[in-house]
Amino acid sequence: MDLIQSINNIEAVAFDMDGLIFDTELISKRAFFMTADHFQLEVEADYYKRFIGHSQAACDQLMYDRFGADFDVGRFRSLWWSYVCTIFDQEGADFKPGFHELFETLETQNMPLILVTTSSHSSVLRNFKGWNYPDRFDAMITADRGLPAKPAPDKYLQAAADVSVRPEKMMVIEDSNIGMQAAISAGCKAVMVPDLVEPMDHIKSSAFKIFATLYHLNDWYLKHTEKSDDWE
Repeated sequence: MDLIQSINNIEAVAFDMDGLIFDTELISKRAFFMTADHFQLEVEADYYKRFIGHSQAACDQLMYDRFGADFDVGRFRSLWWSYVCTIFDQEGADFKPGFHELFETLETQNMPLILVTTSSHSSVLRNFKGWNYPDRFDAMITADRGLPAKPAPDKYLQAAADVSVRPEKMMVIEDSNIGMQAAISAGCKAVMVPDLVEPMDHIKSSAFKIFATLYHLNDWYLKHTEKSDDWE
């Protein structure tokens, strides 16, 4: 199936949230290193990248592996979250460039739009406070649904089921390798817009497309859905 046919066969679009819609990964990273300083832990600048896209349980295991089985992960996580909330309350979280434009473009296509996130429903509402996007999504898959975390495909399989489309007809937009693996394993058209981590080689080879920003994705989508013979 060629590219034009693939685009025309998209019947739903699923969005990740943290690092894709909101610039929350930078907030989480700042809070992580503030917490590490409080615990007097020596961690290298790139250490945080190992946490991106993972579930809470997986992040906890990363800390046990690094700091030992007796490390008080619960206390670390509690303080980390406290710093996240403080930064968020003081500064808020910015939308990633191009999200508003892309969302409006996709809304005009009259196809279901789904939010699929490792975060809780309350975190979704906090992030979108003052915006009506939660009401504009046709379905939401949050941590509260109790599904296996990414990179398991379950969240995206459930998202497709919630809006009654086959996974191969759903485009998924992710910023992390873990999220991309979940989408690819589910059989979706996996599109990556990297945030703090670059795509790994096996993700590059399996991704439907990779874009630098949501603006680039929006421009590409508009170009390839126009009634025109000028296709790339």
